[in-house]
Amino acid sequence: MAVISRKIDCAAARLISHGKALSITGGINPDRLMFWGLSGLFFFIPVATTPAVVAGSFTLAVWILAGKFVKDYRKWLNTKWFYPVLVFMLIPWAGLLYTNDLKTGLNLASKTQYWLYAFAAATLSFEGHRKETLIDSFVAGLSLTAFISLLQFAGLFPMIKPFPTGFMSHINLSLFWSSGF
Repeated sequence: MAVISRKIDCAAARLISHGKALSITGGINPDRLMFWGLSGLFFFIPVATTPAVVAGSFTLAVWILAGKFVKDYRKWLNTKWFYPVLVFMLIPWAGLLYTNDLKTGLNLASKTQYWLYAFAAATLSFEGHRKETLIDSFVAGLSLTAFISLLQFAGLFPMIKPFPTGFMSHINLSLFWSSGF
């Protein structure tokens, strides 16, 4: 483990010393971009899946292109939840070894990208940002979904599902409401 850590340190030092790590963002603070990407992710999680994935992918792209995944690897590698998250990421891939339905297994295993958002968030500096903004974003997304649900119930907005639950299934929405409360 020490040899790998030393090699990663050398790679990060080379990347940063050549000025390639932050030049890709054009002088814009990557922490600021990542913070607003995570805020968008938290907002869209209770609204719809696709915009949440776009916001999360934007955050991951900034994390990678800015070089924070290499430069700040100790922040996310040394968290006490690194190994449990890693296990949760690997379980669907290990399941591919014994599944009969490979198509469904690959579909489920491809969703392990969501766990990468936690590693990107672990390297985020909250200087100049309120952590509560992320929770406020989640509650704002819940409020928007509740408003759309009321409009659907009143017949002013078309229902996608048989229940007035905005753009989500009733199970997911009930879980998000429980989290919001």
